[in-house]
Amino acid sequence: MMSKVLKMISPMMNRIAGSKGEKILSGTVLLAIAISLVHFLTFSQEEIYLDFLHQLLSKLYFLPVLLAALFLGIKGAIKLALVVSLLYLPHSLNTGLFSKLYIAENLSELILIWTVGIIAGVLIDRLKKVQAEKARLAALEKISTVINVVNNGIMNDYSACEGLTKSLKSIYNNGDGNVLRILEFKDILALPDNKPYEITYGDQKYSYSKNELLNITEFNSGVYAFDYKKLVELIDSISSNNAQNEIYITDLIELFNKKGYTVGAVSPKEQYVVMGFNDKSVLKEMDEIARRNVYEKLKNIIQIDDPDDFFIHDSVVNDLLEMDKKGIPLDIKIDKGAYVGDGVKLNYNVEIGRAAYINGNVVFGKNIKIWRIVHLSTFPHQTLTIEDNVKILWGDIIKGNIIIGENSTIESSVNMTGSDEFPLRIGKNVLIKGTSYLFGSVIEDDVTIEHSVLIKKKVKAEKDKDGKIKPVRFFIPDTEGKELLSDI
Repeated sequence: MMSKVLKMISPMMNRIAGSKGEKILSGTVLLAIAISLVHFLTFSQEEIYLDFLHQLLSKLYFLPVLLAALFLGIKGAIKLALVVSLLYLPHSLNTGLFSKLYIAENLSELILIWTVGIIAGVLIDRLKKVQAEKARLAALEKISTVINVVNNGIMNDYSACEGLTKSLKSIYNNGDGNVLRILEFKDILALPDNKPYEITYGDQKYSYSKNELLNITEFNSGVYAFDYKKLVELIDSISSNNAQNEIYITDLIELFNKKGYTVGAVSPKEQYVVMGFNDKSVLKEMDEIARRNVYEKLKNIIQIDDPDDFFIHDSVVNDLLEMDKKGIPLDIKIDKGAYVGDGVKLNYNVEIGRAAYINGNVVFGKNIKIWRIVHLSTFPHQTLTIEDNVKILWGDIIKGNIIIGENSTIESSVNMTGSDEFPLRIGKNVLIKGTSYLFGSVIEDDVTIEHSVLIKKKVKAEKDKDGKIKPVRFFIPDTEGKELLSDI
């Protein structure tokens, strides 16, 4: 019986030889086989000491399963539990040797081995994930520390770093140039005047005079892109062995080259993309550059009243450029100080008034007019839909999960809110005016609401004797907290 089991296991052994993990698995399988052989050979119903040893060895089946769980996690534990089952079952189910009660005990032992192995494997996998995350965060902290140290120097003195590059066209047959190293300006000044600076790249050695280094016209902008795994591998190798006794993230370039990794340099088409800033004046300059770029993209397809005072998010800019490709005039007007944020979907013939603020998933129909100082916004998971031919007048605040039906007018001084649980639905041809507030209500078509507070109400359209829809005017909910008020 044992020989048959070993024949079943031998193909598995052939498949799992190789890598470190596979060697561990092979070792634990061999341990399980050894335990099983000794366990089988020590069976005796006559010798007490052999019976004791036999019982003890049955407990040792836990050992290879737990070792596999420790080194290989849940997958290893399951594989070893399966191997132990194949080894243990033929012996434990032998009715010629054992009573039914003894067989039941053996089976319960196997179930316990599986249970302990799976629990241990799951816990080990979770522990490894936690350790890996801690290691990742520690590496990111190191990277962040180095970058902060370097950036402080770069921002205070833009000329601090000078790039040392040399074209390796004869080796790589391209003219892009590979970066050999980046030297700090002060480190170049600290070099001896009469001794060349030498650097080895691959199997070639390059030599530069101090004067050549000082006259290099390429500069390090302080913007880097790394392969994360390679960065974590080498970040601890940076030292402060330099003229300023500082940590230079740029030393990574030499470290990468020594490891045989590729390092390249890119010169931006526009210099502003690598601007660094540490004061509000430069931040303002960058803001102006971004706005100017947007204006240049849109100036011929929409009307922007003040090129120096507006904001349109890049996602909206891209949508507008795609709309323009259809060849239909957009007829969109953006007034001074207007803000159109991420997620907003504009449409044809939309006018956004002075200092209006629109942000989030606000979806416009056609022929919409938004007057000045209007606020329209949503949470990320909500949508505010404004259907065709809607007017929203001066100073309105409209937020959340809302649909405003076509041809409706929301006059000045109106507040409206819709939540996930109680959305606000306004029908077609609705007029809302006066100092009104609406929350989580349903307003049917053609209704007029004036100077009212409607909270979770349904307003039906009902005609009077003349056939006109009855308006809702001066509706105020029951007062709460009146007993807390008193005259002074």
